[in-house]
Amino acid sequence: MLERVLRHAARPRILLGLSAEGPMSPTELSKSQFGKGIQANVCSYHFKELARFGLVQVADRTPGNAQGIRYEVTDRLTQPLLDAAALATISDVIMDIPEPLAQWIEQPYIEDIRAFVKASGRSVEPDKASKPSDTQQ
Repeated sequence: MLERVLRHAARPRILLGLSAEGPMSPTELSKSQFGKGIQANVCSYHFKELARFGLVQVADRTPGNAQGIRYEVTDRLTQPLLDAAALATISDVIMDIPEPLAQWIEQPYIEDIRAFVKASGRSVEPDKASKPSDTQQ
């Protein structure tokens, strides 16, 4: 199932976006950091496919809502699936780095990678609890 779920690059981004930011419509997601570069109609199709897999569901259908139907993740979206989605998305971001910049990863790419990792539920910040504080001796 994992291969079918993550078959298209839009699907991991949708899962990460909904997990991180809560219910969104395909249009809202296409305008977010997670849907950057994905057309709303493509998002709409893949939202429906993810619903077919039971990973997202309709959150609300507000008549006259210009943003359309909003979706949310279901409890079938597990941490391992979020991790796989984050890795797939990070791989796509890394692969999109232009060749001349490949050896020098610029800040926007680092910010994208951190956002995808954070959306997976994994911390990108060092564990502050494990650091000794200045008051400890």
